[in-house]
Amino acid sequence: MQLTSLEYQILEFVSQKGIIRKSEIIKHFETASDIEICIMRLTLPAPNIYNLPPDKTRYLNVIHENSLSNDVKNDYKLKLTSLGLLTLNDYQYNLQISEKNKQQEYRKHIRDSFIITVVASVLSAVIVKFLL
Repeated sequence: MQLTSLEYQILEFVSQKGIIRKSEIIKHFETASDIEICIMRLTLPAPNIYNLPPDKTRYLNVIHENSLSNDVKNDYKLKLTSLGLLTLNDYQYNLQISEKNKQQEYRKHIRDSFIITVVASVLSAVIVKFLL
């Protein structure tokens, strides 16, 4: 399952907090309109190609509490699973590689621009000297 940017941000937020209530996640990402859908997608079993049991293919585990209150039933605690942690680490690694590649591309662009400037200056000097 391909995760969205918001879902990766949720995984990162949960990893920083450890165990966290769904309401706290919603409050933190209050500007996101589809936050509840993202949380639901992360707590459902992911499509399974490795024949793992469904409880091993979730990104977040739901920790239910015994309560009669309807508010608490809808506001459960969430915890990052090992799959969620691996996915988050892979995402962060890919971001670092992407940033490193952008920096290398920028350095190459600066270097090429410098070389072109130097060559143009040398050619200009040669042309001026040749004309005089």
